[in-house]
Amino acid sequence: VGGFGGNLRQNLSEESFNTDAFDGSLGVRFTRGLNAITVGAQGQYFAVDTNSYRTTSGVIAQWQHSYDERTQATVYGQHAALRYDTQPVRDADRSVIGIAYAKAFTGDYSPALFLSLYGGKEKEVKELFPHLGHELVGVRVGGQLCLGGPWSAFGSLSYEKREYGGTEPLFLVTREDEQTDASLGLSYLWRSGMTLRLQVSHTANSSNVVLNDFKRTVASTAVRFNF
Repeated sequence: VGGFGGNLRQNLSEESFNTDAFDGSLGVRFTRGLNAITVGAQGQYFAVDTNSYRTTSGVIAQWQHSYDERTQATVYGQHAALRYDTQPVRDADRSVIGIAYAKAFTGDYSPALFLSLYGGKEKEVKELFPHLGHELVGVRVGGQLCLGGPWSAFGSLSYEKREYGGTEPLFLVTREDEQTDASLGLSYLWRSGMTLRLQVSHTANSSNVVLNDFKRTVASTAVRFNF
């Protein structure tokens, strides 16, 4: 199993903050009866104003159990190395484990829903900067509706809490963040293995270090290839 995707985000103003991202994955899947195990590798290249900003490489493993053809539970784990080209003090290794549950329904629009709970840690590579690493817990819910033909609609809502590992040197407090993300979008199956996605997402981050408070709304278009 594998896939490749990319997205370009262009601002109406402040073009120096335009971003480009390209990601890919490759793995193998083993099935036996109602169970499936997937292991694979993932990578991402992220650029700001066309300059390389961060590269990510990692592995993922998951076990899925199908209770029936429309109900599935998953246990998964991820590990990734985050490397910042111009800010190596921010380099970190991120590990996350989680569980998920998905259910598809019959009837009009063939709705599908999912719920995921996860926790993990982002450990700073350079131990002199513990305030850059954090522990995290989160929850995510979402779903999809078939609109007819190649069109479908999707949406998700997530909440994540992060507690950082050391005192901020400028503010003399240990940073804590709470982040909420919401998204809505449309998906168009262009051809087999090629999907066009149109999406609007909103992020709100609340932090006891006020410089990290922000709200962001993004409209994006992405094309994804699967093989």
